Amino acid sequence: DVKGKIITIDAIGTQEDIANKIVIDKKAAYMLKVKDNQKDLKDDIKTYFDLELKKDSSDIAIAETNYEKNHGRIEKRTYYISYDTECISDKNKWKTIKAIGRIDVYREEYGKVSITKNYYILSEKFNIDRKILIEKLFKEGIERLITAGYSLEGSKAALEIAKGYPRYICNLWNITK
Repeated sequence: DVKGKIITIDAIGTQEDIANKIVIDKKAAYMLKVKDNQKDLKDDIKTYFDLELKKDSSDIAIAETNYEKNHGRIEKRTYYISYDTECISDKNKWKTIKAIGRIDVYREEYGKVSITKNYYILSEKFNIDRKILIEKLFKEGIERLITAGYSLEGSKAALEIAKGYPRYICNLWNITK
C-alpha cells in the first residue's frame, strides 16, 4: 500500500498517466524527474526558473549545501522549489502538479568543472518536514537508486536518508504492480 507516501522515480516514469495514477488512484504523492522525454514540460519549467531567478523572485524557495569532497570530486548543490505552476502550458495533461523544482549540481572532478541542472515536478505542497525530506532525497541522489531498480526499503543509503520518514517513502515498483 502506497497511500500517503511519496513516490520517486527518474524521468522514465514521468508520464501523465503514471503521475495521475499515483495521486488519484493510489492517494500518494510524487516527485518525478523531468528530462527531454517530456520536452514541453521541461521547457516550461526551465523557462520559469531561468526568468524568475533573474528577477530574484520571492516565489522560489532556495536551499544550498556546503561544498562536499567525496571520491575525488567536489560537489555543491542548490535546490529551488516553487508552488507557482502557471508556467505549465498543458495543465489538462499535467493536472496533478502542485510544485516544480530545479537542482543545480556543481561538480569539480579531475580538474574539470561541470554544472548540471535537473528539473522535477511534485504533486503536493510539502510542509517543512517533507521539504527537508525532499532536500535529503535530492542531496543523496535517490533517483539514481530508483533508476537502477533498487527499492528504497532495500537500500542502506536510502534507509539512512529515510530514517524518521518511513511512512512517506516508497518507489514506483509498488505503483506499477
